[in-house]
Amino acid sequence: MQTTNEVTVAKKESIIIKATVAPTTESVIKRADALVKEREQYETVTLARSNKELYGILGKVHGLYLEASKDIDCLKQTLSQMKAALAVRSIKVQVNSPAITVFVRYVFNSDRKRAYNYTRTLMAAIKANVKPE
Repeated sequence: MQTTNEVTVAKKESIIIKATVAPTTESVIKRADALVKEREQYETVTLARSNKELYGILGKVHGLYLEASKDIDCLKQTLSQMKAALAVRSIKVQVNSPAITVFVRYVFNSDRKRAYNYTRTLMAAIKANVKPE
């Protein structure tokens, strides 16, 4: 228990003493609702902007791959150098990986699952003859 002097010292030092109070359902719901608003803001602003940037980079990878693919020797040499650089970064690429996967792994430095998803997206774009911007 604090004495009067201890409380006075605490007030002078701007220390706030909080009592431990059990949360109420209402207070928890209010805080959860506030988190919903934060998440909505994140999705509509931050994540949307982030996805736009991601799609921009994927589009550039797509364009670079298509450019290198115009010359088979260029593509082979590019893949060889990219695989060597990935090995230095300790990123494994399977021998039977599609060339576009090597481009994705090289640019994104990402795990297999993410690279697979990005590659599938780009392969679908290539199959549908979507031109990179």
